Amino acid sequence: MDPPVTVDMITKTNGHIPSGNFVLDSGIAVGDDGRIYMCAAGSRLVALTADGQFEWEFTTKVHFVNHASPVVGVDGTVYFASGDGTLYALNHDGTIKWEQDLAGGPISATPILAQDDAIYVVTSTAVAAVSSDGKLLAEADANGGESSPTVAADGTIYMASRDGKIIAFAGTHGDLQKSAWPKFQATVANSGHTQPLEPESKVQ
Repeated sequence: MDPPVTVDMITKTNGHIPSGNFVLDSGIAVGDDGRIYMCAAGSRLVALTADGQFEWEFTTKVHFVNHASPVVGVDGTVYFASGDGTLYALNHDGTIKWEQDLAGGPISATPILAQDDAIYVVTSTAVAAVSSDGKLLAEADANGGESSPTVAADGTIYMASRDGKIIAFAGTHGDLQKSAWPKFQATVANSGHTQPLEPESKVQ
């Protein structure tokens, strides 16, 4: 917990343990090594070990609630979109790799990772494709929202708009990446189970 529980703190709350600030703002993602990633209160992305021990945390540059769940690439890179409209890429140890301000308003939808390592992100006003090194590749106007996109085997991107429509975009970056957690709930079927990595893609 943060802050740590003390006798004085529990006395002030009449014996009730305070909630601290470990309130989850997003869903979780699980890496190939079992590490667990989630966005928590305080504009933080938190990493826990497979047995639930705190490992590291990263705080976004602006204090916003981050509802979009993280996703994990084949090389262990953790990507997450924040409420300030920025897409972040973090190294396996929690240090920042790059950040890309998409200037489309708050992002609540979880990104998806494509086969060629491109990242698709739905903002409030558009759907964008970003390269694995943080460069904006393409952008199309869309009345976005909180619904995370998905990708078909032929690369088509599907998203739900705020005005109740399903929109299909001709994607050019392949189907879903074969990483442990490339989208919301891990798989196209939203199974919530990590995908087995291809042998050549496994993180060393």
